[in-house]
Amino acid sequence: MRIFQVLAVSLFAILAFAGVGNSATTSLPLTTDLQADGQLALKKQLPILIVFTAEHCAYCEALESEQLRPMMISGEYDDKVIIRNLRIDTFDDVVNFDGKDIPAETLAQKHSVWVTPTIMFFDHQGNTLAPKIIGYNTPSMFGGYLDERIDASRQMMRRELASRDAQVKPAL
Repeated sequence: MRIFQVLAVSLFAILAFAGVGNSATTSLPLTTDLQADGQLALKKQLPILIVFTAEHCAYCEALESEQLRPMMISGEYDDKVIIRNLRIDTFDDVVNFDGKDIPAETLAQKHSVWVTPTIMFFDHQGNTLAPKIIGYNTPSMFGGYLDERIDASRQMMRRELASRDAQVKPAL
């Protein structure tokens, strides 16, 4: 009976990690509409983490499987950051924060993204909130760097929104 319990728990853990039954939370949402992502960010008052990736990038795959996917599965980041994937090696256009179509590669160049993966943090209007993270190495320390940038982005976003709200309120 004990062996059955151990096997059942192990199988459940493997299936949960693999995302069986909950595939929406196990892969990074591929963004095609940054304006819509910006509206969501404003509504939730959260920064947007965009990871610029390429199809055959082993470091991109490692970053997703070792860091970003576990973050999404945990649920601990649901109220901290909106996570999106932007593939820069497609010939597809994406809707930019201003509502205009732009090739993904051009958008990457506009933000000086030359290496994948590169992680950037944006507010609802497409303004950068924290320094970008270029590449993926030292996985054991990477989570700490990522958390620092997420926290800095959240603080910057709160300041921006508080400043905007203070300008909108009429003086009495």
